[in-house]
Amino acid sequence: MEVDEIRLNEADANDNNNEDDSKPAQTDEVKLLRKIGLAGGISIIVGSMIGSGIFISPTGILKMSGGSIGVSLIIWVFCGILTILAALCLCELGMMFPESGGINTYLMKTYGSGLAFLHAWSYCLFIIPGKGAVQGLALGEYISRPFYPSCDPPQSIIQLIAVAATLFIVVVNCYSVKIAAGLGIFFTFSKVTVLIIMAVSSFVYVANDSTIADENFSNAFDISNPVYGTVATVGVAEISLAIYQGLFPYAGFINLNVITEELRRPERNLPFSIIFGVSFVLGVYVIANCAYFSVLTPTEMIQSVSVAVTLADRTITSWAWIVPVGVSLSVIGNMNNSSLANGRIAFVAGQRGLLPQILSMIQVTFLTPTPALYLNLTLIIIFLFPSNIDSLIQGTQFMEWFFIGLSALGLIICRWTKKDMERPFKVPIIIPIAVTLISAFLVITPLVFDPDPFILYATLFTLGGLLFYFPLVFFNLKIPYVDHLTIFLQELMNVCPSGATVADDSYEGKTKETKEENTVL
Repeated sequence: MEVDEIRLNEADANDNNNEDDSKPAQTDEVKLLRKIGLAGGISIIVGSMIGSGIFISPTGILKMSGGSIGVSLIIWVFCGILTILAALCLCELGMMFPESGGINTYLMKTYGSGLAFLHAWSYCLFIIPGKGAVQGLALGEYISRPFYPSCDPPQSIIQLIAVAATLFIVVVNCYSVKIAAGLGIFFTFSKVTVLIIMAVSSFVYVANDSTIADENFSNAFDISNPVYGTVATVGVAEISLAIYQGLFPYAGFINLNVITEELRRPERNLPFSIIFGVSFVLGVYVIANCAYFSVLTPTEMIQSVSVAVTLADRTITSWAWIVPVGVSLSVIGNMNNSSLANGRIAFVAGQRGLLPQILSMIQVTFLTPTPALYLNLTLIIIFLFPSNIDSLIQGTQFMEWFFIGLSALGLIICRWTKKDMERPFKVPIIIPIAVTLISAFLVITPLVFDPDPFILYATLFTLGGLLFYFPLVFFNLKIPYVDHLTIFLQELMNVCPSGATVADDSYEGKTKETKEENTVL
């Protein structure tokens, strides 16, 4: 979650500098407190990570591993371990630079404004919308699938459902952080429940008929005869793309690193929350995949668009509708958590002058980063229409791990350039070296051996950010009428800069309860 400290000074309605100076102005300071402990940190990790990925990625990984169940499970475990190592590197950087912004802050402190701008540029305009589109399309698929039992749902129906769900989530997050957080708790319960139902029903099925499970696991590492619909050969390019598919379900691990200001004893709770949380999610993912492989053949999984629905149709036939409903709630919850966090990324980048100033403003009534959330909504809707989930996953993970690799490399650099800097938490140097090398492999391999067009678009888009960085940030050139446009949008959305003093009638009527429920910005 990208978080920045917000202080709002509420002046009395009749306050005037020329009036009675003996009556001091009332000041309400809204700021972040360290209220999150170890259990809270683990719940944030688990809630942010478990979402659409476990219902999408199994098929993609299986395709890229030639239909080998053993290779697929190894990739799931490898991605979980890599996630833990990368998160621990970000932990140390977070303790060194205890400011809001996460990776953007680390890049700014280590390399300067150039890479920090490219991160804000690509993350806000490419990675966030791409991930949101994947979640929306997965939701549309699972909601519409029960209504089209004998054929594929129309793509337009899937896209309309995705647009409606995205609009609903953004409106909720614009209105109230408290409501959004409350929905997150409900959706987290739903996603865990549906995974339990899937696992138990699969193991009950195997107890009665273990034919498919025996065949799948007895030939788990056989890649001599690739399954129809998978890659013909399993090489380094295919493995790297399979890893991208495997890393997507773990993507939420970054959220905890950017709210270290709200953690009690972050030097202890941050690393332990990551280790325990990611390890738990890793175990859940392995169990879920074993459930898939115990009931479905690799061919059935490859041909299935909604693998969880296919599993439910076989294991709990009369109650199969429970799984798509539970999966849909799980995906909506993941979209809600992502919106709650991602709206703050553009918000912080705008405060640092890396993106337009309007994105750094908050809505006066509800104290939410409305302009940044509107930007996310617009771009997610645009990204929905390519409709290729695999390409969206590969493109977004390619760019995300490019910046994670740069952060790990920056940690290595800081060991020599900032030797005397205080480090409440420190990882062995081999960990950032390993993360840097693996990230380099993941970034370079697809470009050299088998570049996906979407990955090439992502690369060109990121480099294209330099065309805006040098004139607008480095040389600080002013575009005519931008200030007028900013003022117009500010009045249209009723927003003001963070830390501004607001003393108008609309804000005076704001209740104390509403202010309190939105202190988690």
